[in-house]
Amino acid sequence: MAELTAAFGRQGLTLVTHIEDPSVRSLDNVWNEISPAAVLSYQPVDPEAERAMRAFGVQSVAVLFADHDGRAQVVRLDSRIGRMQAEHLIGAGHSRIGYAYPEFPSLQDFARPRLEGARAACSDAGLASPDVRTVALDAASAAAAIEHWRSLPLPVTGVCAYNDEVAQALIAGARLARVDIPGELAVIGADDIPAAALTYPPLTTIAIDHVAEARRIVETVTAAVAGDEPPAVADAADLFTIVTRESA
Repeated sequence: MAELTAAFGRQGLTLVTHIEDPSVRSLDNVWNEISPAAVLSYQPVDPEAERAMRAFGVQSVAVLFADHDGRAQVVRLDSRIGRMQAEHLIGAGHSRIGYAYPEFPSLQDFARPRLEGARAACSDAGLASPDVRTVALDAASAAAAIEHWRSLPLPVTGVCAYNDEVAQALIAGARLARVDIPGELAVIGADDIPAAALTYPPLTTIAIDHVAEARRIVETVTAAVAGDEPPAVADAADLFTIVTRESA
């Protein structure tokens, strides 16, 4: 969010954030009071609400994840993260992949496309879809998932974790389950948080160029406000990089 705020600031624009919570005013009360030029949402926007926003002078309504009609103007490329994770494991010789899904509902909009990307990579490689287990941020939950994966007729040998925190839970869970990482189970995370390099073993992960991502979002929103065509994004190669360490 800091990178996105800074990127808007460099364009002479102010980013106002709003978190949906029962303790704060509803979004409807916010946008008609501050009269924004654009509304950027993490959630699909109801068509009726969008019409009301535009009636109050909002020039662009963009969502970061495509809704069921695919009407998003800005789409985060999180599916590429999951694809890169699975491709890395497949390239290392793993033919049965697991996916460690986060437990928090607030993360679903990020987690679903990452999982879909991993599924697509497995499908392209002619492999079964990843075996998905919800993993809480504690060692016991992770150990239970690992024991499940290892008990399958064709055991999982490589796991894509939703993010680095979930991957760290898996590393802790592996110690409880007496499973060696990466010898018996490879684990790859996402986000490349500072602690990723400090786990044991150090965590292989996907680094995200948040500055480049913020720039792309700002360029798309400002183009929409100006009535211009949005910038083309053919690939996510400039946004994501595999950081190879010891866990996978």
